[in-house]
Amino acid sequence: KSGFKLQQQIMLQLIAASENGLLNEVFPKQRVMEFLFDMIGKSFPTLHRSQAEIFVLQCFNKARNPAEFQQHIRDFLIQLREWGGQEDTLYDEERKEALQHAQIAESQWRQQVPGLVPQYDPSRVAEAEMDDV
Repeated sequence: KSGFKLQQQIMLQLIAASENGLLNEVFPKQRVMEFLFDMIGKSFPTLHRSQAEIFVLQCFNKARNPAEFQQHIRDFLIQLREWGGQEDTLYDEERKEALQHAQIAESQWRQQVPGLVPQYDPSRVAEAEMDDV
């Protein structure tokens, strides 16, 4: 409880820096996600892998809005107290949705920055066909 706000701000800054590519030379985004996943797993041993995975993915998805990020952290802590560990199947839908949202956000970001998407990438070809219509 003590220092919650500071810990949350540090976590938000770490995730935002990783999300914006500021840590790519030292720790790529995937490595930061794995580190947080491992840290959450070790800190909360009763937590299922799927719950930790969804939490980390949603942290990255909500990192651009500090208010949503803070609410997500609070909801996660409340969920820990209410449910503890549950079956992995309960979180399949949320995990898939979080993964899909993260992939879409990553793809949109890559398409905004010239040179990050290869010239003959399938997503770029589909986009070019849409422009011809």
